[in-house]
Amino acid sequence: MDSYYLDEPLKEVDFVITAFQTAGYISFLAVKYLEEQKVIKDIGGINLDSMREFGDVSDGLIQSPIRILSSGSAIFIASQFPLMQSAVEGLVGQISSICKKLKPKKIIALDGINADSAREGSQVYYASNDSKLKIDGAKKLEEGAIIGVNAHLSFMTKELGIPMAILMAETHSSIPDGIAASALISVLSQMIGIKVDTSKLVSEYKKTINKINELLKRVQRPKQSEDTENMYG
Repeated sequence: MDSYYLDEPLKEVDFVITAFQTAGYISFLAVKYLEEQKVIKDIGGINLDSMREFGDVSDGLIQSPIRILSSGSAIFIASQFPLMQSAVEGLVGQISSICKKLKPKKIIALDGINADSAREGSQVYYASNDSKLKIDGAKKLEEGAIIGVNAHLSFMTKELGIPMAILMAETHSSIPDGIAASALISVLSQMIGIKVDTSKLVSEYKKTINKINELLKRVQRPKQSEDTENMYG
C-alpha cells in the first residue's frame, strides 16, 4: 500500500520542492549537493507499491528510493531513480496527502530543459499554474509542453488551491550538469531563503568535462594514426 513516513514530526511548511528525473540529471544533482552541504537533511520517505523493486542504500541502510528531506520552512521530495509511468499516480497521491497535512504556500518542481548547443551558462525558465507568479532570476517559458509527473502535480496543486512553479534550467549535457544545477539552486535559493555556495559544484563539473574531453582525444588519436597509415600503406 502506498504510504509516506517521517522520522521526525513536522509542522506546516512554506514550500514543498519536488525533484524527479530531468535532462542532465539536474534536479537530482541539485538536491544531492544541498544534502552534501548540509543545507537539507533526510527525514523520511515515500513507499510506492509500483517501486518495490528499487531500494536506495545510504550508509549501509536500505531505504525507499523516494526521499523526503527538510530545510527549515521547506521540504524536498526527491527520487533516487527514474520514475516509471506506473508510479506517477501513486506518487502524486502521496504528495497530495503531504500537502494537505503540511499546508505549503507554494510547490516548486525542479526540472531541466534541453538546450540546442553548449553554452557558457544556464538560463533558468519557469512555468506556473498561477498567472500572477513572477520569479526573479528566471524567464517565463512562453511556449512548450509539460509532461509526466510535473504536469500531474500542476493540476493536483491547482485543485488544492496551491500555486505551483516549475523551474527548468537549460542543459545540453547527457552527464550530470553541475552548471545547470548551480543555476537552478541560485534561483531556488532566492525563492525559499537558503544560502549555499555552488562554486564547488561548478568546478567539479568542469573537471569532469575536461577529463571526458581528454579521454575522447586519446581514443581518437590511434584511429587518426591508423587512418594515416592506411592512406600511405
